Amino acid sequence: MKYTYRLLIAHKHFQKILLCMLMGGAMHLCSAREEEKVPHVEQGNFALPTSQELGPLFSFGQTVIGKKDLLALGVGGYTKDKKNYAFDLVPALLYGVSDTFALLMGYPISAKQNAPSADSSGVDNPFLPAMGDLFVQGEYAFFNKDTATWANQATILAFLSLPTGSCKQQAQTGYGSPTFFFGATASHMSINWYLFGELGLLLPTRHRTGTCFGRQFWYAAGFSRNIAYSERNWLFDWLVELDGIVSMRDVWKGIVDPNSGGTSFFIAPSLFFSTQRFSLQGGIAFPAAQHLLGEQYKIHYSILINVAWKFH
Repeated sequence: MKYTYRLLIAHKHFQKILLCMLMGGAMHLCSAREEEKVPHVEQGNFALPTSQELGPLFSFGQTVIGKKDLLALGVGGYTKDKKNYAFDLVPALLYGVSDTFALLMGYPISAKQNAPSADSSGVDNPFLPAMGDLFVQGEYAFFNKDTATWANQATILAFLSLPTGSCKQQAQTGYGSPTFFFGATASHMSINWYLFGELGLLLPTRHRTGTCFGRQFWYAAGFSRNIAYSERNWLFDWLVELDGIVSMRDVWKGIVDPNSGGTSFFIAPSLFFSTQRFSLQGGIAFPAAQHLLGEQYKIHYSILINVAWKFH
């Protein structure tokens, strides 16, 4: 999500950040735990089934839902820097294989972006909607502890994206080679509060042209409070996330890109509303700190909206 080699460099950084957030966005619309062995009081954050409870928006993971639950997810994201913008969509499906393991599959669509000019004209190239990298994720909850008024969970996850998108610098929609992500999450939910922390590592692979995007270390934490609820009908929460990315330098055709890599830290407030079958979450991420290597445009803001419908 970061592009010229001036304009291109700036746009390339921008594109990679957006892909990270959208990839995360599709992964975290729903949080869940193992099927409750201890019944919860149907109040606050426990007013609805676990598949309809609050989860991270800009972060990742926490997608373990009940056995045979099936959710259709739609994520829309918009990111803006000084000269560039992109609007992306991610349709996805989330399926509960068991009460402790879930599969997520999605196919990002880069709906609109201003692709920087590859020549010296300074005129942006037209950009048609294009597909991104198809991805699949598995997440396993290896620890669950519940009482009537709180629940703790810890998970591990593995993520694979396939190179179905484009890695051209002028209009990047993918990584150009298989990419892996490994992460771990921990969360605590009570009637009124929700807390979580996460660590992850993104590992792009090198493809035959000698190009390889830099590895990325992700870390995140967040806290939320229930605003209002109606028992077994709906719930409404606010959430604040703290998301950081440390990126290594990219390699283009065997040459290290000096205008790539760096660190970014975002603060992202959002609102969440859900019913027995429908969920809606929307928020905006602002950079609290960005240290980008070389010549790259800094992100101004990113917006995400997640919608989900529970079929079963």
